[in-house]
Amino acid sequence: MAIYKRGDVYWIDYYYRTSGGAFRRKREKVGTNFKLAKEALAKRQSEVAERTFFPDRQKERISFEKASEEFLKWAEVNISDRGYERYRCCVDNLVAAFGPQYLDEITPPAVEKFKTDRLKVVKPATINRDLAVLKRLYNLILKGQLLPEVSIPESLPRRIHLLRENNLRIRYLSLSEYQALLLACDRLHAKRSPATRAQAMDMKPILIVAVHTGMREGEILKLKWADIDFKGGNITVHHGKGGRARPVPMNRLAAEALENLPRRIDSPYVFCHKENGKHRGKPFHWIKVGWETLLKEAGITNLRFHDLRHTCASWLVMRGVPLQKVQQILGHKSYQTTLRYAHLAPDQGKDAVDLLCEGITGHYTVTSTPPSVGTALRPAANDGTSTSNGPGGRIRTGNLRLMKPPL
Repeated sequence: MAIYKRGDVYWIDYYYRTSGGAFRRKREKVGTNFKLAKEALAKRQSEVAERTFFPDRQKERISFEKASEEFLKWAEVNISDRGYERYRCCVDNLVAAFGPQYLDEITPPAVEKFKTDRLKVVKPATINRDLAVLKRLYNLILKGQLLPEVSIPESLPRRIHLLRENNLRIRYLSLSEYQALLLACDRLHAKRSPATRAQAMDMKPILIVAVHTGMREGEILKLKWADIDFKGGNITVHHGKGGRARPVPMNRLAAEALENLPRRIDSPYVFCHKENGKHRGKPFHWIKVGWETLLKEAGITNLRFHDLRHTCASWLVMRGVPLQKVQQILGHKSYQTTLRYAHLAPDQGKDAVDLLCEGITGHYTVTSTPPSVGTALRPAANDGTSTSNGPGGRIRTGNLRLMKPPL
């Protein structure tokens, strides 16, 4: 096995064993990059050693619709229930555009047309979620984790480019809006019959926990009693964004809202289904209906549940909490994400530069020699001249007619 060069192009030369057991020699053109050729040869060596490289076999072609069915079977096993529902919605959008086409026929121009058509209906962030699912489907096939007999161009996932998103929205509650939501929770609770009240989801504790901890919707709905330390005042989030665990401090109001909730012996979850049936004791996956009902009762518009997280961060910053501490509480991986709230912090710039004025009063001149310890700076004369401070009686002045020493 070797690497050689013809002109400006690198080739790799190696032997492999066919499916029938015979040895064959094969040469492949890689490109003008030696490092890439070295990586390609190492990959082929590994495939030959593991007996997974059989170029003499005819690769199977499959439509995107059939590939998506296999992809959803993989997702159902390997990702969370909430993530699976999101993937299924994205797959439905992709199947509507590429369903009957073969995977290797979905070229970058076809993807660009999909983006252009979808932009007429939805925002870039929604399109990017669909494209991320498409890229993951292709990468799973290339890694051999899905449909190993299917062949697609290796460069295709890298040529799918996401759209630029404007995700700098910061909508947070005012104190009056927060109070209106709490009162709306009480009114909805009072309207329900005793039987319905025992089974319906109470939004009030969820609202209080979201505002006073900054936890995400999925983190709240997956919260277990074992994750709450009432004595230490902490909540441990085990299933955070990106699979990262983190501690979340819990204040008095959040602790009271959780302590007042009844515990079920048939479920470890704090917020779970109460009705009889297959979902009994299981955590909620969506609160969209309850949230929209609450907003309608409170008369508040243009507010998402995730904006409660923005509310927590905004209120912390406006009360002078350092941004680094806010980043730690909310679990932001990047400090740039937390900087979105920097404009809400009290303006401390003038207070900082005012510290330079402490102990200094009046208008002072600059001396040619530093004053001795304990000697105060001398105020300047009103005529634009200054006293002689340097050797030889030199005069420090801004008046051009007095630049020369007097005769």
